[in-house]
Amino acid sequence: MLSWIFWPMTITVLTVTLLPLTNGVVWWVRIWDFPRLHIAILALTLLVACLPFAISFKPLLCVLLG
Repeated sequence: MLSWIFWPMTITVLTVTLLPLTNGVVWWVRIWDFPRLHIAILALTLLVACLPFAISFKPLLCVLLG
């Protein structure tokens, strides 16, 4: 039901979390080094918000957000 909301948001959070770990030196890669706390709070909020809903592949979603 709500998979079309939670999965794209999870993929986005995962992407901006892993992007600074690359060796890219362009600004749009390096800018994600700074809002780490904000990204972590967003991931935690998504994790808590998805728990009461029936979402396809929920265990995988929870692991990715964790």
